[in-house]
Amino acid sequence: MSAQERARMIKVVTEKLGEKIMTSILKDINLSEESLWGMNRTIHFPKDLLFVALYKDLFNVGYCKLCDTIKEFLKMTPSTLQHNVQVMRKRLRDWSEKIILPSEERVLRAISKGVHGPPPFDKVTLWMDSSDFRTSGKKSIRRKDPRWSYKCNSPGRRWLVVSDAHTKTQAVFGPYNPKDYDADIAIDNREYLETNFEGQHAVADGHYTKCDRFFKKMKVFAPYAEQPEARRLKPKTISKIRVALRDQKKADFNKNLRRVRGRCEGPFGWQKEKFAALNQPFAEDEEQHDCLIRLSLACHRIMKT
Repeated sequence: MSAQERARMIKVVTEKLGEKIMTSILKDINLSEESLWGMNRTIHFPKDLLFVALYKDLFNVGYCKLCDTIKEFLKMTPSTLQHNVQVMRKRLRDWSEKIILPSEERVLRAISKGVHGPPPFDKVTLWMDSSDFRTSGKKSIRRKDPRWSYKCNSPGRRWLVVSDAHTKTQAVFGPYNPKDYDADIAIDNREYLETNFEGQHAVADGHYTKCDRFFKKMKVFAPYAEQPEARRLKPKTISKIRVALRDQKKADFNKNLRRVRGRCEGPFGWQKEKFAALNQPFAEDEEQHDCLIRLSLACHRIMKT
């Protein structure tokens, strides 16, 4: 019976993530027994815990219920299981760091052909955006708290992601408070971005407007602020005509930028669809949350390769 239950869990996880992703994980992840807890160990003990950890986050199963699910082939208390899952998450994060690496410039340019807009967006190779993920504590954290996310209508944490034309993650920064300005996070990581993406052009939303003043080796396109309605009225003087023409150019710029930016949301929707734990408030610590976010982005990159 235990062999059947073990095989069933392996099958369910593999079907959910896909063989391509699981092959990559099993090839490079650390499967030693170091730091793992448990008395009754088999030769498959670390590998079994890997699938159990993935199963928990893919289907958002609680530790007590998970203990009952795996009791036929892994007997341990909920606290022991939680420790082991957290160890495996950290190892999955280490695997993710091997996957989420900047692509070469020629690769970025090649895959971005056909998705460009009119100048100055004809050389765009990178898309920059952020997403919030819920955490627990909605009843105890006030809306004025830096941890409160208005996007999620709950406490949360935010990650900034740089992706290519195929929505594959090229770099990820975070977690940080949802009320922190995204441009400040990008500027804080300017050295990494300019070192790895020198000469590249990126598009972003209005939260990244001031990046252009700080980045010297790469270009970040962000929309102009919306103009007051009064400026859109029919001009009656030369000065108003000039203002209207200037505003029209900005409006056209913003319109073209929005079209090019349409690819930004790709990784985030896939993350929450594939990993059910990211669709619910995450109750464990910030490090574990970060491990799961990076794992999901790495899996998405493998899937899109």
